[in-house]
Amino acid sequence: MSLKFKSFAALALSAAMMFSVAACGTTDSGDAKSDSKAKNTTVGYDVSTIKKDDELAKLAASAKTVKDGELSVGMELSYAPAEFYAEDGKTPVGYDVDMSKAIAQTLGLKPKIVSSMFDTIVPSIGSKYDLGITAMTITEERLQSVDFVSYYRAGSTWAVQKGNPKKLDTSDMCGAKIAVQTGTVQEDESNKIAKGCKADKKAEVMSYKRQAEAATAVATGKADVFYADSPVAGYAISQTDGQLEAL
Repeated sequence: MSLKFKSFAALALSAAMMFSVAACGTTDSGDAKSDSKAKNTTVGYDVSTIKKDDELAKLAASAKTVKDGELSVGMELSYAPAEFYAEDGKTPVGYDVDMSKAIAQTLGLKPKIVSSMFDTIVPSIGSKYDLGITAMTITEERLQSVDFVSYYRAGSTWAVQKGNPKKLDTSDMCGAKIAVQTGTVQEDESNKIAKGCKADKKAEVMSYKRQAEAATAVATGKADVFYADSPVAGYAISQTDGQLEAL
């Protein structure tokens, strides 16, 4: 990855989504507390063979925000499969975590993953952490604050209970209870849909801080449908033993 560091402290790696933002978060701490003694079966990519790039390492070393040989990375850690906690409830895993470790290895730094709520990531780059790596849409508004590196494209997916009991249609969500993650493009789109509904068939947008909560709301019947990035929605569906399906 070749980058020109206009400002190392203002760089966000992002999924260049054609539609959506994605992510949420829990706390602005390094690890989640858990009493679980579960054995981790989820493993990441081995970055030990990645070699340090001396030229890029010099750029990183000259950045005032990089402290104590660490590369601090803010991300939302309930957004599987991009970034989430392993079975022990405290070890960050996922392809964004792998990417963070690989970048740190390239720069000769130690990675420090900081669990953050999605809507706090951009404002915190340069103060709480050096980079933000999370599933996030590149927008003109965000480009005014940070630089982005795009690394994949994805779509949005609606997900409902198996069999679509409310007989919902993606072309008309009026009357539905829509679960979304706070601060995402999907939340913005759902609010626009709701505003366009007639008074006798309003849509209710239910905003959750964590994407997992939005999926759970649909699985338990509290909400009728959730709207999220396609990779995340697909992963959630695969983990629910047939409770959910894509609409």
